[in-house]
Amino acid sequence: MKANRISLLLTLAVLLSLGSCKFIEKKGWFGKKKAAAEQAEQARRDSIRIADSLRIVEEKRFAEQARLDSLQRVREYEEEMRARYKYHVVLGSFKVPGNADHYETVVDSEGYEVVRLYSPNDFHLVSALRYDNSRDAWKKVMEFRYEGRDAWVYVDE
Repeated sequence: MKANRISLLLTLAVLLSLGSCKFIEKKGWFGKKKAAAEQAEQARRDSIRIADSLRIVEEKRFAEQARLDSLQRVREYEEEMRARYKYHVVLGSFKVPGNADHYETVVDSEGYEVVRLYSPNDFHLVSALRYDNSRDAWKKVMEFRYEGRDAWVYVDE
């Protein structure tokens, strides 16, 4: 019985010395440190994932801006070419777009720089050459006519 009393007193002494559950929690005896470490690891993974997502979004935005800049340069070049070379030597005029497509490939295979034009009366014009002055354009038209091809000058204004 004396042993029971001693063990009871010892148990009471230990419980009183511990103070409260906060002491036990601080020591991590209930797995709080492990949970905190897991939570910190999860937060680290989340921040890495968010950083990667932001990097991908930034790369996509940069690529889209580069694409838009490229399209703008192409438009500016086309406008410059249109303003500079407004005399076109036209080899064919078609109402049906498919016929114009076919003839465009034929003329392209002959080595000409083919340009498709659209006339105000809804015809698709296949231009083989373009010039910055009418004299050179008419000279080339005469060469085509001498070869037996139908050609004329279209002024793109």
